[in-house]
Amino acid sequence: MFVYFDLGNVLLQFDHRRACRQLAGMTGATPDRIWEIVFAGELERRFELGEITREEFTDHLARQLGCPPERPRWENAAADIFTPIEGMADLARHLHRRGIPLGILSNTNVLHWEFVLQNHRWMDELFSVHALSYRLGLMKPDSRIYRRAAELADSVGEPIFFVDDREENVSAAVEAGWDAVRFRSRRQLEDDLRQRGLLS
Repeated sequence: MFVYFDLGNVLLQFDHRRACRQLAGMTGATPDRIWEIVFAGELERRFELGEITREEFTDHLARQLGCPPERPRWENAAADIFTPIEGMADLARHLHRRGIPLGILSNTNVLHWEFVLQNHRWMDELFSVHALSYRLGLMKPDSRIYRRAAELADSVGEPIFFVDDREENVSAAVEAGWDAVRFRSRRQLEDDLRQRGLLS
């Protein structure tokens, strides 16, 4: 069985408001104004779909704020939103040592993913497949992203177990024929894995 994990609020916690506060501190805007520009409209969604580049993302933000972009600083401020969830790295290592193939299926953008790889190297070491929305041009819960993720895992027709923190993404995975559960805690996920013989 192939096991797919969501990234945000499953493997790592994230806080978009933190990005807004950090960007506000650099630009002189309010956190609410940053939220309005990035998250209240379509900008973040388009970025996660790979429809715009990192340069276009920061250029749009700069135009809305009326100031020149400071790309490296702004990019880091936008990406530095993650904190570890206790025990999840150890759980992934345990599954990896047992020879269970692992992947990440996430709605994310290039800035977030690069930051994660730089600061949480186990993501690249333990997960052999990275099915990421900005690369695939698709986002959960679109049914097509589950088909593409199965192809990337070389698991078409084979069982896939998936864990995500959002019910609509879990439901879409079940509709795609996957075995999927909603993440509530590490202990709950360990129980789900034991029930499927994936964890001793």
